[in-house]
Amino acid sequence: MNAPGQDGRPGRKHYQDHVQPWRAGEYLPLAYTESRINALAEWSYTLAPGG
Repeated sequence: MNAPGQDGRPGRKHYQDHVQPWRAGEYLPLAYTESRINALAEWSYTLAPGG
């Protein structure tokens, strides 16, 4: 678990979302398959070479 959260930008939704589970000694499941990652993703980036 990445405490305090998954976003390094203060004020963002995921900046401190893992503090309470971390303090409680809880774990969060990790997605390992592409289909599960895509199902859980809130957004994604598509990178393309410049032209």
